Amino acid sequence: MSETSRQNNAQRQDPSPATVRDLKVRQYQAGDLVVRLQCNLDEVHQLAARLWHLQIEQKKPNRCHFIEMSIEELAASPSAPLQRKERWQVDLPEIRLQFGSVLNCRMDLEAGSLKAEICRRWLQDCPLEASRLFLESPMATFMSSRGWQVLHAAALVRPAGAIVVRGANGTGKSTLAAAAWLHGWTLLGDESVLVHRQDPSRLCAAVQELAVRPDIAARLEVQDSGTPFWNGHETKIRLPLKPASEPAARQARHLATVLLGDFQSQGRARLEALQPQEFISAFSEGAIPQENWFGSPEEIAKEWSERPCYRLNGHQDLAGALQALSSLCHSSSKR
Repeated sequence: MSETSRQNNAQRQDPSPATVRDLKVRQYQAGDLVVRLQCNLDEVHQLAARLWHLQIEQKKPNRCHFIEMSIEELAASPSAPLQRKERWQVDLPEIRLQFGSVLNCRMDLEAGSLKAEICRRWLQDCPLEASRLFLESPMATFMSSRGWQVLHAAALVRPAGAIVVRGANGTGKSTLAAAAWLHGWTLLGDESVLVHRQDPSRLCAAVQELAVRPDIAARLEVQDSGTPFWNGHETKIRLPLKPASEPAARQARHLATVLLGDFQSQGRARLEALQPQEFISAFSEGAIPQENWFGSPEEIAKEWSERPCYRLNGHQDLAGALQALSSLCHSSSKR
């Protein structure tokens, strides 16, 4: 091999500091994972910094805790309408996401890598939607394959800790979460939350969003505050959680678990303490297939059955339900 060839190979294998700076490579901490994000778009790094802690000193972590993300700009006509139809293709360990004409994304869960092309105009016009699709959702998937259990549940947070609210679709998780949010609670999310398998007291946001049906938005008088969207089954209103979002607001400690019972039950909302076996049995009622991709929610249920756990009935009485949850926060924090 000639000297020129050796120099060319060396340059390809070991880019200079100037080249690295040009590529805008930054490292972030997301839960137990370290994310190495390579992207030339400042908007992407700004969104990432709101989700994850920027690491000033870039350490080399254990490979299983390291995620490589490479994001490039997708060419698009400045005047063409942005097509935004969400399409997922799951063939584990690979997952692909196409969002109309504005996003192409490929995740390799085994390798811990993500490669994406993104339309800058969409990123600028719809930053919260973009953040949810190409940063939050993929990272939640990586985390659930590396030590965290995804749960179909809302997580409502007070300074004392988080109450996890679990129930099947249509039982009122998002309604209760929206009412709590309007009364000053912090939310990790209304539909999903991540739980550390080795330490089930640790909670982390999966996709930190809040979406309710139009009739619920009207009842709560927030119909003009959010953005309508089609979730594949029905129209919902996505409420603006993200402006207050920051890395510290994406984590909490588990305080208690509430399983949703009869929404329409007569009288005031009321909590009923559950025995461990009763809780474990009822916990499965909120299950979704994604919970079993990389683990089992049963192990979390067993751990949480020994902590404060309740069933909430009559939570159409939102004021009474929030009062009950606030009292539960106060009493559980003293234990």
